[in-house]
Amino acid sequence: MTPDATPMSPKTVSGTSPGLDGWEASLSPMALGRAQTVLGVQVLYRGRPMSRRDVVRLAVSEGATPGNSEGPTLDWPDGRFLRLPKLAVDYARHLVGKTGGAL
Repeated sequence: MTPDATPMSPKTVSGTSPGLDGWEASLSPMALGRAQTVLGVQVLYRGRPMSRRDVVRLAVSEGATPGNSEGPTLDWPDGRFLRLPKLAVDYARHLVGKTGGAL
């Protein structure tokens, strides 16, 4: 495996994990590790690579809320939805509760 093919880590350049906007305080150490792993995964969203954490933050800032669709989703008022892992939707719930959806 070449260095270019290694998966991206949820760690930042400084070696610390990215913040979860205060949500980490409500999680056990095991749940925090799992959340960091799930939210740190790099995905393509709108043609750009970004972490699931950033996708959730962007969606919530655009008015998406944890949805009523089948399964764990973020739903926009115009009917669009995005299916995500349950932990990502739980993080979105925290953001909506903390900020009222305005990031």
